[in-house]
Amino acid sequence: MPAALLHGDPAMPNCFLTPRFANCDPPGPAAVLGLLDWEIAHVGDPVREIRRAERQLFEPPFGAPDERLLAAFRDAYRQRAGGLPAGHDERRPVYDAPTYLGVSGYLDEHAAHRERSREELATAMAAEMDRLLSQI
Repeated sequence: MPAALLHGDPAMPNCFLTPRFANCDPPGPAAVLGLLDWEIAHVGDPVREIRRAERQLFEPPFGAPDERLLAAFRDAYRQRAGGLPAGHDERRPVYDAPTYLGVSGYLDEHAAHRERSREELATAMAAEMDRLLSQI
């Protein structure tokens, strides 16, 4: 498995977009994406970071993800990195369950903003975790 420097928390509050100055050398895009809050950065599998970013940025806690946004994210990653990491498709399911903990760990917060009861959400989350674990 390849290793890379990973941010560890690519959530929206940690992302920023800044204009690129006209006199930059080499010239590049009109704006640059950056990441703040590197205190949990580590070396690890880039597939894990990709999966975590997809979950945090493009997939709602409940319901289907926006496939157009996921495709755009992956295309941008391919352009920047020259492709997805080797073994991406095979290792991706391994990280689905751990990244789902970021959803299930906030059951009470989700329950406060949903029309479903806490118990219904807990049952749905348990079923989803079972489904994800069965894919490994």
